[in-house]
Amino acid sequence: MIAGALVWLVAAPAAAGGKEAEPEVPVGMAGHFQQASLLMLAVAVNDDRGAKDLAKDLAGNKAAPSPLREAAKRVAGKVGKAEKVSPEVAQLARTCANCHLAGGHGPQPHDTAVVPGDDPTEKHIMAAMFAWIGLVTPQEQPFRLGLQELLPPVFIESDAEVHEAADTLRGWVEEAEQASSWDERADLFGHVLATCAECHERARVVSR
Repeated sequence: MIAGALVWLVAAPAAAGGKEAEPEVPVGMAGHFQQASLLMLAVAVNDDRGAKDLAKDLAGNKAAPSPLREAAKRVAGKVGKAEKVSPEVAQLARTCANCHLAGGHGPQPHDTAVVPGDDPTEKHIMAAMFAWIGLVTPQEQPFRLGLQELLPPVFIESDAEVHEAADTLRGWVEEAEQASSWDERADLFGHVLATCAECHERARVVSR
């Protein structure tokens, strides 16, 4: 399911003046987008080893822009502490977005009209990817749609701690939906991601 969350090709827009469109995604761009996305998902499920390895790989990816590599180093140093690493992951996304905005030709996500998923768990994962893609690009539609579909399936027989974490997540999602600036959205996404990790740990969806 996580692999399926990376199926979107983030296409570059056509050049102005009727010139031929640029290639969809340069290899280096696609590579560091995938590394960053898998890093976010690893943090969400408390996969500390995977998150550490992905952060180190991204930091050492010479095809990635230097600000992104520096952001990845900061993430690597905070892995294992969800309340500290999650904000760093959110700021890594802002680093991507700032570069895209500065260049004036950031990636344009497509196939983001509907969050796919054959079951509630898969839709939850894909919604997290939508919000992430929106934050990274940055694009309003996938970010908002991802938040709308992000709340996880919580069964009535789940522990009270799981329900409590899900309620906390709902609160952060609502705040993120109301935020108007991308910096504020990134800060709130950091809280969302930390709560995801907490909820997954309580529900024993944990990988160490």
